[in-house]
Amino acid sequence: MAHVAGESRFQGLLFSAPLDELVASDNPVRVIDAFVDGLDLGTLGFSKVVAAATGRPPYAPGDLLKLYVYGYLNRVRSSRRLEREGQCNVEVMWLLNRLAPAFKTIADFRKDHAEAIVAVCRAFVRFCRELALYGGEVVAIDGSKIEAVASRKKVITAGEIARRTAAIDRKIAGYLASLDEADRRERPDLLGPGDVASALAALAGQRRPQEAPAAATHDPAVPEETEADAGQASAAAETRAALEALQQQRAQLQLLAQAMAARGSSQVVLGEEEARLMRTARHGHQVAYNAQSVVDVRHKLLAAFELTNDGNDQGQLLAMARQGQEALQATALTVVADAGYSNGEQGRQCEAAGIVPIVPRPETVNTADKNHFSRERFTYDAASDSWQCPAGEILPCRETSHTEAKKRYWTTACGTCALKPHCTSAARRTITRSFYEDDREAMHQRAMREPGWMDLRRETVEHPFGTMKWLMGYPRFLVRGLRKARAELALLVLGFNLKRVINILGVPHLLQALRPAPA
Repeated sequence: MAHVAGESRFQGLLFSAPLDELVASDNPVRVIDAFVDGLDLGTLGFSKVVAAATGRPPYAPGDLLKLYVYGYLNRVRSSRRLEREGQCNVEVMWLLNRLAPAFKTIADFRKDHAEAIVAVCRAFVRFCRELALYGGEVVAIDGSKIEAVASRKKVITAGEIARRTAAIDRKIAGYLASLDEADRRERPDLLGPGDVASALAALAGQRRPQEAPAAATHDPAVPEETEADAGQASAAAETRAALEALQQQRAQLQLLAQAMAARGSSQVVLGEEEARLMRTARHGHQVAYNAQSVVDVRHKLLAAFELTNDGNDQGQLLAMARQGQEALQATALTVVADAGYSNGEQGRQCEAAGIVPIVPRPETVNTADKNHFSRERFTYDAASDSWQCPAGEILPCRETSHTEAKKRYWTTACGTCALKPHCTSAARRTITRSFYEDDREAMHQRAMREPGWMDLRRETVEHPFGTMKWLMGYPRFLVRGLRKARAELALLVLGFNLKRVINILGVPHLLQALRPAPA
C-alpha cells in the first residue's frame, strides 16, 4: 500500500482556490479585519489615511495596523518576523491582500503612531462596553515590571558618577604630570633651580679639561637623536589626545549629574533615560517599566492600562481607579488592590470621587527590635489626639510636619519608666502618625472584614498579566522610551482582550457585532 501523496509542486492549476477559501469563516483573523475596517483611523491619529495626489503611494495605515494586531495576537512582535509572515503565512496574505511590506516600513509605523495605537486599544474597550461585556461595578488593579531594552550595565547612579569622575581626575593628573616631564626634557630652561644646577654639574663633569668645546655640540643628522625626538613628540601628541578625551568624558558625566539633579532622580539609564532600575519578581533588579492594569471582574477584561517608570505602586491607586471609572463610565466603583497600593491620601481622594478602595495595609515586620514593644501595643485616642503606651503614660502630639503630612508623639516619662528596656533603646519612644492614617485604616478594615476580596483580586487581575507576558514570548519590550513602550503594551492589551472576547462570544457573533449598522 502506498503512502498518502500530495500534488506535485510543479503542477499547474487551471482553477486555483482563492485566498478567501483557505481562511475558515470562524478564523480570528476575520475579526481583526472587521475591527480595523470599522475604525476612523484619521480621528485616532494615523497619518496617510488619504494618499497624496503625487509621489510614491504609501501603504494604507489600516493594513499595517492589521499586521501588528495579528502579530501581537500570535506572539510575533519583531518587524523582521512580521515581514517574513507576510511572505509565507496564508492568514497574513489574506489579511493584507498579499501585500508584503519591508521590515523598516513595519517598524517605522509602530514608532510613528505610538499614541494612535494606544487610542485603538481604548476604542476596543469602548466597543466591549457597548456590548455590555463589562460589569462596571468592581475592578481589580495590579502592576507588573516589564524589562526595558537597556541593560542594567547602562545604569549610572550619583555614586557611580562620583567614582568615575574621581578616576578620570586621577588619570588627568597623571597625564598632566607626564606632559610636564616631557616639557622639562625638551626645554631645560623650564626646570627648577635645583634641577638646572644638577643638570649643569653633570654636563661639566662629562667634559675633559684639555678639550675645547666644539663649535657644534649637537649634530641634527644623528639618527638616534632624531628618532628619539620624533618618539617624544609622538608620545606627547598621544598624551594630549588622551587628555582631551578624558576631559570630554568628565564633561559628559557632569552633564549627567546636572540632568539627574534637575529631575530629582538618583539614577540615569544611558540610551534609555526614561527607564529605571527596578526590583522585579524573578530576575532581581533590572532596567524596566511599571505596567499598570485595571481589570473588570465580570469577564476579566482589561478596562484601562498605563505604563510608568515609578519603581513601586504606592502612587498609582488614584490614577488607575479614575482611569477605570472613566473607561467604564461608572459613577460608583469598587476598587480592589494589594498592599502595594496602600496610600491613605489617595484613598481619601478616591472616596471623594465615588470610588470605594479596598486595600490591605502592609504587614510591619521589625526584625531589629524583636524584644521591643511594637506599635500595636500603643493605643490611639482620636478625641485627645494622643497615644497611651503599655506603661499607661500618655504621649501627646509634640511635632507636626505639614511637608511630610505626619505628626510625632512622645512623653518625657521614658527616662524613669521601668518598661523602657522593653520599649526602646533610644532616649525616648516616638510614635509617628500620618495625616491620612484613618483613611488608610478604613481601606484596610474593608479588606479584613471580607477576606474574599483578596481572593477575587488575585483571580481577576493576575491572569491577564500572565497571558500578556506569554504573548510577549520573553517579557521584554522591543522599543526604547516610555512613549513607544506604552504603544507596545497597548498592542498586548488589545491582543488579550481580543482573545477573551472571541472566547466569550465566538467569531460569528463578534463579526455580526462588528458589522456596520445599515444606513
